[in-house]
Amino acid sequence: MAPAEMKELASQIQELLDKGVIRPSEAILLKVSPWKGLTRFGKKGKLAPRYIGPFEVLNQVGKVAYELALPPQYQHVHNVFYVSLLKKYNPDVNHVIEYVQLEI
Repeated sequence: MAPAEMKELASQIQELLDKGVIRPSEAILLKVSPWKGLTRFGKKGKLAPRYIGPFEVLNQVGKVAYELALPPQYQHVHNVFYVSLLKKYNPDVNHVIEYVQLEI
């Protein structure tokens, strides 16, 4: 990453922090980096999820890190993440799939 891009990213992160975009008890998504040849969250390659969650923010740790409430299946993952790995979760009713129970 070029120094100019890093400076721009740092200013964007600082702007979000100044606005107080992420607050405790808010739902957020966690960015997971797909590594070539590594299966981490159930799928490998192009089909691997870019974000997982939503997770609840427990509290802010320092100026640019947040502690998340992760489920037991992610107990091997440390629960404090840098703000650039987080994305605000906007719930959308179109994403919820309702199902009808069938009698067999």
